[in-house]
Amino acid sequence: GGRELPIAGAEKWAKDAVGEIIQKMGYRATDYGNLKAAREIENITLSFFPKWRAPLTVSFLLWVFLYLLIFLRGQTCVQGRVEWSWEGIIETIDRDFNQAFDTHAITMLAACYLPGVLAAYLQLARGTKYSEFPGWLDRWMKMRKYLGLLMLLSASVHGCLYLLRWVDRTPAERQWHEIMFMNAGVLGFALAVILGITSLPSVSSSLSWREFRAIQSWLGWSCL
Repeated sequence: GGRELPIAGAEKWAKDAVGEIIQKMGYRATDYGNLKAAREIENITLSFFPKWRAPLTVSFLLWVFLYLLIFLRGQTCVQGRVEWSWEGIIETIDRDFNQAFDTHAITMLAACYLPGVLAAYLQLARGTKYSEFPGWLDRWMKMRKYLGLLMLLSASVHGCLYLLRWVDRTPAERQWHEIMFMNAGVLGFALAVILGITSLPSVSSSLSWREFRAIQSWLGWSCL
């Protein structure tokens, strides 16, 4: 975090002395090991979103897969027949583009909570909560905050695109189920915004563990 200062050195007494000075300045020293880690420390300021690379890659590939799935389904299954239709393809692309963000957002939200469920069942199976998780599950759990923020991005894009379509229709053209979908979507988006805000370090640090858990658990499952 912003209160941590990395240090490296070959002598333990020297690192302890520097660590005391850092602590008196109001920061916390993080030991990176011997002097070979100095190059890594110097490159910290030059790093470019290292923790975002895996979540962004997963999110992008998932969106492309969902879009192609929705687009091909709409183009190859026309009125119960398997055929390729070029009629209204531009409108179809626009509709499928919006629907891909919808599906992507809810899938990403599920991906935020699925690793916690798997971890809980794994702890029950092992009979202890003090054993290490498999590498892939540990990386997935550490990725949840970033997946949640990307979910909020997709939900925001979907909401904006849906509203642009909604305003073009007169009240008489709006069906009752569309109104219900719209209201449910607004409520779900409001919960997603709360989840996104409380996941920010500056906000989460002001909450107690019970408050943070209540928001991320109860509101998160309600949103999903």
